[in-house]
Amino acid sequence: MPDKIENTALNEWVFNTDTIREALHILMKHGIHVAAGSKLGKTIIFAKNHKHAEKIYEVFGKEYPNYPTDFCRVIDNKVSYAQSLIDEFSDPQKMPQIAVSVDMLDTGIDIPECVNLVFFKKVMSKSKFWQMIGRGTRLCSGLHDGNDKENFYIFDFCNNFSFFRLGGKGRETQTIASVEITAKRELIQRILTSDFVERMGIAEWEEVRKELRALMKYIPDNDRALYTTGFDDSVIDIQWMKSELESDDLQSYKAKASHYIHEHQNELVILKLKTNKPLTGSDVDKLQKILWEEVGSKLEYEQECGNKPLGVFVREITGLDMNAAKEAFSDYLNEVTLDSRQIYFANQIIEYVVQNGILQDKSVLQESPFSDQGSFADIFDTKQFFELIQVIDSINANALSA
Repeated sequence: MPDKIENTALNEWVFNTDTIREALHILMKHGIHVAAGSKLGKTIIFAKNHKHAEKIYEVFGKEYPNYPTDFCRVIDNKVSYAQSLIDEFSDPQKMPQIAVSVDMLDTGIDIPECVNLVFFKKVMSKSKFWQMIGRGTRLCSGLHDGNDKENFYIFDFCNNFSFFRLGGKGRETQTIASVEITAKRELIQRILTSDFVERMGIAEWEEVRKELRALMKYIPDNDRALYTTGFDDSVIDIQWMKSELESDDLQSYKAKASHYIHEHQNELVILKLKTNKPLTGSDVDKLQKILWEEVGSKLEYEQECGNKPLGVFVREITGLDMNAAKEAFSDYLNEVTLDSRQIYFANQIIEYVVQNGILQDKSVLQESPFSDQGSFADIFDTKQFFELIQVIDSINANALSA
C-alpha cells in the first residue's frame, strides 16, 4: 500500500462506495421532484470520468433496486447509442430521469425539464462551469402540475462555487494531445524510423527524456488497476444558498439564441455555417448584429459563452449538414485507398461533426466510438492521419473565422 494517496486519485482510480451512496441519498431526498412529488425531476450528474460514471450507476442500482433499470443511465462517448440515450433523456415522457454524464451533456444540450444538476467533479474552467450551469436555466412551461419551472437545484459536492467565489480563475481546457504530439513529431519520427536510438549516448537520452516527458500523460492507462474502498463516509455540513441569478435569467441567452437560430436556418450567414461555407467580412458583421444586438447583448454572450467564436456557437446549435460533411471528406476518401477500419474511423468523424458542428478537441479521437476498431495509431500511417486532421481543421476553420 502506498504511504499516501493524493486527492486527485479519488474517483479517478480509487472509488469509495459510501461517498457515492451519500451523494445519491442527498440527491434523491432533496432534489426537485415532479409529478406531484412522486418522481425525481430530470437530473444530470457530472461525473469525473467513465469509470466514475459506471460506479455511480452501479451504486444507484444497489441502493434503489425498486426503480426501473433505465431510471439512471450513463451517457458519454464510451456507451453505445449515446445519441439515442440523449434523445430519450430529452423526452419528458421517457426514461432515464438521471443522466450520469462525462462531458457529453456539459454544453450544447437544451433540456428544459432538467431541474437538478449534480457536480460530482471539479471544474477548472470558469466559462465551462457557467455553461454547465446553463443546462438548468431553460424555461419549461407546465412542469410542476401545470405551473411553470421557476428554479432548479445545483448540488455541488466538489466545492466549485467556493473555488470561483474565492477568486479562483481556474484554467481553460488544456492543449489537446494531438497538438502537443504534433510539436514533437520530427523527434518521434526520428526515434521510430531510423537508427537514432542505437546511436544515442547518455546526453541524447537525457535530451529525449526532457523533450517527451510532457507527453507521457497521453499514454493510455487502460491497464491501471482500479480500487474500490469501503470506508464509511458522512455528511458534515449541508448549506442551501439561493442563486445570485435574477429570475429573468431563466430566460437564458443561449435559449433565446437557439430559438432564433432554429427559426432562421435559411438566413444566409446561418446557412453558410451549417453548410460549411466560408464567411465574408459582411457575414461576420451580420452575425455580430444578430447575436449581439437582436438576440441579446455582447455582454450576455460573453457571460454565457466566454470567448467562444460566434461561428462555433452557431455551428454547435445547427450541427453540420450531412451532405456538406461528406463533401468535405470526399477528396480524402476518393484519393487514398482505405481499408474497412479506416473508412469506419472516417465515417465516425463525419457523424460527429454532423451532430456537433465542429471537432476541436481531437483527444476524443482516442476514445470510443472512434477507437472501437483500433486506435488511430494502429489504423493510419502518419501521412494518412495528418491528411485526415487537415480535413477536420478545414471544417473547423469555416466556423472559427467568425
